[in-house]
Amino acid sequence: MDDAAFVATPALSMPKRARHASMSSAAGRSARQGSPSDPSRARAERRVRPGATVHTARRDQAPTLPLASPLKPEQGTREALELLYESAKTEEKAGRVTNALGMYESLVQLDTSNGRAWVRYATVLQRGGETNRAREVLRRALKANPTNAILWQTWADLEKGLGNFVTARRLFAKVAEANPDLPSLYHSWGSMEYKCGNVEEARRLYRQGLRVCPTATRLYHSLGVLEDKRGNSDAARIILTKGLKVEPDNPYLHHALGVFEYRRGKVSAARECFTRATRVDPRHTLSWLSFGQLEEFEGNRDMARKYYAKGTSITGRSAVQLWQAWARMEEKSGNLHGAISLYRRAATAYPDDPMLYCSWGKLVESRGEISAARTLFAKGLEADPTRAYLWQALALLEQRQFNPEVSRQLFDEGSKASKGKERAALFHAWAAMEWESEREEKARELFGEAVKVDDKCSWLWLWFARFEIAHNNISVARHYISRSINLDPKDSSPWRAWAELERSVGDEEQARFMFRRAAELESSRELFEMDPESPLRRPWRKL
Repeated sequence: MDDAAFVATPALSMPKRARHASMSSAAGRSARQGSPSDPSRARAERRVRPGATVHTARRDQAPTLPLASPLKPEQGTREALELLYESAKTEEKAGRVTNALGMYESLVQLDTSNGRAWVRYATVLQRGGETNRAREVLRRALKANPTNAILWQTWADLEKGLGNFVTARRLFAKVAEANPDLPSLYHSWGSMEYKCGNVEEARRLYRQGLRVCPTATRLYHSLGVLEDKRGNSDAARIILTKGLKVEPDNPYLHHALGVFEYRRGKVSAARECFTRATRVDPRHTLSWLSFGQLEEFEGNRDMARKYYAKGTSITGRSAVQLWQAWARMEEKSGNLHGAISLYRRAATAYPDDPMLYCSWGKLVESRGEISAARTLFAKGLEADPTRAYLWQALALLEQRQFNPEVSRQLFDEGSKASKGKERAALFHAWAAMEWESEREEKARELFGEAVKVDDKCSWLWLWFARFEIAHNNISVARHYISRSINLDPKDSSPWRAWAELERSVGDEEQARFMFRRAAELESSRELFEMDPESPLRRPWRKL
């Protein structure tokens, strides 16, 4: 989606509800096990001056926790433990993390079999950036409860979130040993394999999960989305429809089916699906977002505003995406004052959301307000210094302002501070700058770093190939183009690049064949590309 800018929204996850059979079955197996929690990133609190070099720093380590319990061992009755657990949650929600951690430590000392307390203890530590302490808590928990599948999955999800996929696979296997009937195991493990590019393994895990738990609607959703993304339309429709038979009021399934219909040009059917999704759950912001985008793409801006407004009226982190989409629509329609007003309102409601500042910064930069853009990008990095795209945006701003050394310094700092596969796009942008500056070896090194971070990204290999073509390394370029095609066979761009390469070396017959293939792919390409899990996301190559 060309204009659905650069916010990478989190992968879709369904809320835990009593009505979800996938969750209730797990709860029935162990009343004392806690639900697994996806780890979130640590945040460093810091200040950045506009235009200044940005440095990152880790949050100060939390003070050593007291091991003394507010309850005496003889007071460890079920009622007292439950009261202490609820008090710990209250302290956690109020931001008094040290108090909460002390209470969780007391709980697990009083009752080592308390799975819920162990899970929350480790999760709070991980959210605070204390990954090693979280691992140590989980080791202690599993030493006391070696057959607790939820504890094993909590650790697996922690490693998955950190990108330690080999370790995560080993831990997911432990979950399967402890409880092979746990639906969340197959959902979490399958989503990891899909993100790693192991589509067949992801499909196998989703299907295996549905065999052991045929009422797990999350698995129907994930498998249906997978088949839709792979172009298996009939299979996707059947799977999503089966899921709705299991749970007719599931907004995620209605939403995914709506995206499926719109991708195939069935606008009225898509509207019906989004209407059902928002009717069964009026707080389902993802459906309001997609509904608004549908009307925007169809040219119905007033209707789009109506749906964006309904979505932004909902409190909660997920509404941020709606503010961004609404502001971008106003920007595209030339209503810059309206767009800036929306960003201000959004930043007031969500002052610690880094990508809000990034979107806002790019808008004011486009208006020539360079100092204001620097300030906004810096605010975004204050909120989260691990976001590669913010570093990239600030570095490119300095490049456009003819400050190449400042730009290089920002790229370098960002490559060290940022996390995840977003770093691949940062290395690519840096490489492109060095290529433009005719620093061939540095550019080649950086293109290599980009594909090292994400070797399954088709467009990165294509850009690496274009670089090598420009430097007359024809055989290497052919190899990189073939890798790009293997990773994304439906993209016409690498076929066209290969055709141009063969024409440049005089092989007109081969070039004509490849041009025909590119034209075939372009004619069959869908005009609307919405990711059912991340509607705002667009490919890095369009950044």
